[in-house]
Amino acid sequence: MGVAVKDKIPTMSIIFGALKFEISGLIKMMAVERIDRNGAATIYKGRISGREVLLVETGMGKHNAQKAAKLIVKNYLEGSSISKRALAIGFCGATSGNLQIGDVVLYKTIKNLENIDFSKDCNSINFYGSKDINCSECTKSSCKILKVNGGTVPNVIADSELKKNIGAKFDVQAVDMETYWIGKTMIENNLPFYCIRAVSDCVDENIPDFLLALFEKSILANIFNLLFLAIKSPKKISQITKAVRNIKKAKGNLTAAVIEII
Repeated sequence: MGVAVKDKIPTMSIIFGALKFEISGLIKMMAVERIDRNGAATIYKGRISGREVLLVETGMGKHNAQKAAKLIVKNYLEGSSISKRALAIGFCGATSGNLQIGDVVLYKTIKNLENIDFSKDCNSINFYGSKDINCSECTKSSCKILKVNGGTVPNVIADSELKKNIGAKFDVQAVDMETYWIGKTMIENNLPFYCIRAVSDCVDENIPDFLLALFEKSILANIFNLLFLAIKSPKKISQITKAVRNIKKAKGNLTAAVIEII
C-alpha cells in the first residue's frame, strides 16, 4: 500500500512548488503540453500517468506564492468540468526531533508565522481534506510519512535553537515559506487543498550562511556551480556534500509520495 486518496476519481491536480529543483522530479515524469511564464511563476500544463496536472513553480516566499496562487485562480480554473484540487509541495525544515531527513509530511493544519512573536498566538488553517489521504506507508520503504502541524515563516530558519523554540511555542513540527499563503487563496476559492512536504534539514542542525545563500539561488541543484565552489573553498566540501545528499533524499521521497496522490 502506498500513499493514496480514498476515492480516486478523475481530478485535475494543481501543484505548487517554490523552486524548480523541488518539482523537477515531477517535471521529468510529465507529458508537458504547454509552458507559460508570468513574472516569477512558471506553469507547466500536461499529464502525469494520464492524469491532468497543472504544475506551478511559484518562486520563494509570501509575495511569489500569493501572486502565483491568484494567477492560477484567475486564469486557469475556467472551462473545465473536471474536479480540481490543489497541493503545495516542496521541502520543509523540521521543528521537532521526531522528524528526520527525507521524512514526508502531510500537514493537518498550517499556522501563519509571518511575524514570529512568542508572546502571541497565531492564525491557522485546518486542512480537513488531509483525512482523505491514507499515508500509513510510502512506496519507498525508507520513507516515513507523518501527519503534522505546519507553520509558514517569512524566511528560512537556519538557527537550531530558533527551530526548537518555534516548534515548542506554536506546536508545529515543520516550517516552510509558502503553504499558508497558497492554502488561504485556494480555500477562499473553494478548492480542496493539501500540503505534502519532505524534510530537508533537521531541528538540531544549523544551516551555514553560505549554504542558505546557495539554497535561495537554487545553486545546490547545479553540480557545476557546486564543483566550482568546492574548488574555491575546500573546507566547505563536507557541508556541501551533506546538503546535496539531504536534498536528493528529500526530493526523491517527495516525488514518490506526490505521484501516489495524483
